[in-house]
Amino acid sequence: MTATATSTDILDEIRSGPHWKVVVRPQSFEPERIATLGDCRTAVDASQVWLRGRPYPCRDENLERGEDWLASCVESFEKRREYWRFFQSGQFVHYFTFREDMPSWRIEADRQYGNHPSGYLDVDNVLYTCTEIFEFVARLMAAGVLGTPNEAPVVRIGMQHIKDRALSAAFPWVLPDFCRATSDCLEHSWRVVGPGVYDEAAKQAREATSWFLERFGMKTTDIVLKPEQEKILRRRLSL
Repeated sequence: MTATATSTDILDEIRSGPHWKVVVRPQSFEPERIATLGDCRTAVDASQVWLRGRPYPCRDENLERGEDWLASCVESFEKRREYWRFFQSGQFVHYFTFREDMPSWRIEADRQYGNHPSGYLDVDNVLYTCTEIFEFVARLMAAGVLGTPNEAPVVRIGMQHIKDRALSAAFPWVLPDFCRATSDCLEHSWRVVGPGVYDEAAKQAREATSWFLERFGMKTTDIVLKPEQEKILRRRLSL
């Protein structure tokens, strides 16, 4: 994974097209909740989640440093792009493109479905992505960088520029008749709470998956999602 353009270029390109946006915010604002930028880097590195061939979030070696933040921009295989910024306050902001927009994915999906929508959203990828996000947040919480155990950070997940993007799926998912987004933007927030932070994070990842899929026209249940998510989580590195 290498950065081949400036961070401004990559962030502008991400924002100009279909992308995910994730914002994690502690319950209360403390400008120097995390003492140093070095501690910010340590927190991200220790909290990265490996559930598939790349970590969430990806990090380039050439980190940018601001007055109170670290940032990383990555351009990887088939020009998948992402940009994140982590503040000493504990706020984390992440933009990344859809892996379904990689040319190889799009060609195969068009061949399978034949309807040529504006793009695709794979059901498995939604579950993977939401699980990665909430697992990452759970690890940050466990490290104490998002506040005390009694505080509940907010996780806001959005998809931008997605009108007419269609769901795609492989076995065991069964899609109803052609499902697509009718809005250009979908966003929702969740508070990560509960005594068992990892269990709660996994549960809320399933809730987020269901929330997005329903707005594409696919109704699913926790009974269906939980065993699929358990298969995903069994692949993670030990905490």
